[in-house]
Parts: sequence; structure tokens; C-alpha cells
Amino acid sequence: MWCSGLPVGTIKDGSKSVAIGTVDTISELGSLGEIEREWAVVHRADPIATVFTSAAWLRGRLSALTDPWCVLVARPGVGEPIVGLLPLRFLPSSPAEQISWAADQVSSIAGVGVPGLGMAGSPLADYTGFVCSAGYEDMVLAAFADHVQSRMEWRYLEIHEALDPRLDAFLGHFPKERFRVEWHPPTPCPFLELNDSWEAYLGARPRPRMRREIRHDLQVMERLPGLRRTSVDDDGELQISTLLELWQGRWGKLPEPQLAQYRSVFRSCLKSGCLWLDILWDRDTPITGLLAFLDRKRRSFCFYITGFDERYAALSPGTVIIAHAIREAIRNGYRVFDFLRGDEPYKFSLGAELRQTENVTILRKTDQELQESS
Repeated sequence: MWCSGLPVGTIKDGSKSVAIGTVDTISELGSLGEIEREWAVVHRADPIATVFTSAAWLRGRLSALTDPWCVLVARPGVGEPIVGLLPLRFLPSSPAEQISWAADQVSSIAGVGVPGLGMAGSPLADYTGFVCSAGYEDMVLAAFADHVQSRMEWRYLEIHEALDPRLDAFLGHFPKERFRVEWHPPTPCPFLELNDSWEAYLGARPRPRMRREIRHDLQVMERLPGLRRTSVDDDGELQISTLLELWQGRWGKLPEPQLAQYRSVFRSCLKSGCLWLDILWDRDTPITGLLAFLDRKRRSFCFYITGFDERYAALSPGTVIIAHAIREAIRNGYRVFDFLRGDEPYKFSLGAELRQTENVTILRKTDQELQESS
């Protein structure tokens, strides 16, 4: 469904006026499909946007999302090309269902049923942010902030895992007189800058002990008589189901509704060609597998999930599959191997550097708070 939004106009940003164009709201998959090509064009031209804000990734996410959602679409004027997108979800009103820093605090202030907004990709997306055409950042951020404030009902807005330097500018459009911004601890997201060749990587990046382990473990695995490798080019559906079984075998079973959300994202990315998924087998028994999202625009290989059969633990399948993925990323010309969320020590043993995403909650002040501050 399309909903016509913000008309052409301006808002005050400190001492200057900022044109805000128009904002439409999409809340149905059919309407989303109508703008996917334009979304892809804007996304490709945005050097900051990641694979997690691509049309392919988010279509999979929104297809299986049980909460209501919407995508804000910014244009310079009615009928003009899209210059910005912001996918949002309406968070569950029951605090018990919320994965939220603000839930307890907000509920204690206003009771159960407090409406909230969040980024549509969360919590499955390791990165969130805006999608914006170059030269339109001021207009788009002002338009989105104004639309969210004046056209949508919410008590708190959560922005998790933001890897977007434009976040500060967006927050600057929320007046302190009416909103409170709370920062939460950042999330570590290590990444590895890749060399031009596998041998160059091994010689320069891993710590000495890890370098020896990689060489040894790969040799041992490759000598396995029944070893074979499959990829998404063989049977994408089988790859996805096998990897999910390996992943759950390692970390525990997931509820079916949650699995359905992962499957939906994986299938959408498989269809669009941005899914990498290799599995190593001992004849007909899967040993280990790894799934990554391919961010070709940023030349980034985004390692998402992995798993292995505990019966093969002596072969160090975890080390082997990650080393295999790094080697394949280098072979295919990627410049970054992104470990995404989590600061596990093994990532730094492989040569990773640290970066962080931002986590923030915007709280709309209650009438009582506004009266007390006036």
C-alpha cells in the first residue's frame, strides 16, 4: 500500500532552512516490489549503505516479519526519482516480547502497551542505516525526521547496529525540548582487510600460532578420503537447510517462526545472487558450513553464520571453514572479510581490526515531562 506523505516544504535546522521534499510510506510487499529497481539504483550509488539495507536483503526480511512495518521513501518532489529510503518496523507492545533497551524503562513510565519503532532489519541485520543519494543527505534526513515525528505514533524509536555516520545528523533534527536521546554501549564488529593472495594473507595477517593451525588444519581436512564441497550453485535450498541444521546442532534449536525469518532472508539473497554458502562433506555427511552475504559494491564478504558436526571436532572444522571462506573471498576479489557482530578472540587471531556500530534510543517526552520542563 502506498500512502502519500510529507508535502514539499522546509523545516528549520538551527539558523537555516532545509528543504524536505516528499515522503511516501510503503507497507505492503506488492508496492515494495514496484520500487525495487529504483531502490537498487540508489543503494548502489550510496557508498555508506551496506548489504543489510539492500532491497534483496530487506525484501526477505519484510516477507517473513510478523510485526507491522513500513518503508519511508523520500523524493525531491511528487513523481520525482527516489533519493532516500528508511525501513522501519512497529515493535511489539508487550514488553515480554521486546528485544529492547528501552522496554523496561518506558513501561515503568507509561505502562504496558507503549508503542515503539525500530529499524526493520533488527535484530537479524548486523548493520542498519539509511539509504541516500549523494547530494540529498540534508533533505532526506530532515524529511525522515519530520515524518517520523509528525506522522507516526511512537513513544520510543530504537536504532540498533547503525553503521552510518549520518546518524548524528538525523538525531540533530529531534529537538531536546521534545525528545530525549539515550546512547547505549556500541557493538564490536571486527573486520579483516584482505591481501591480494592467500599466501600474502597468511604471511601478514594471522598471529603466528593461528597461521600454523590454519595450514595444519586445512591439510588434515583436505586429506579426508570422502571430502567434497558444495555451494549454492549446486542446490541452494539443500545448502540452506543443511547449514541451518549444522548451525542449530552447534548452538541449539530455534523456534520455527524464527527459522522462517532466516530462511526468507537467505532465499531472497540467493535469488538476487548475494548469498555465499559452502558446505564441506564427508561423502554424504555434512561436516561444516558457512553462510555469508556478498556486498559487491563495498567488495565486502560478510560472514553471517556457521556450524559444524561435533563428531568431526578433531578436524577443527570451525577453523577450516572460516579459513576456506577467507581464501575464497580473496580468490574472488573481495577486499574485506567482515566478521560482523561479536568480538570473539579468534577473529583477532585471524588478523581482524575493530570497528563499532552505534545503538541509540530516542524517547518522546510525555506531557508530564513537557510540563515539568516548561
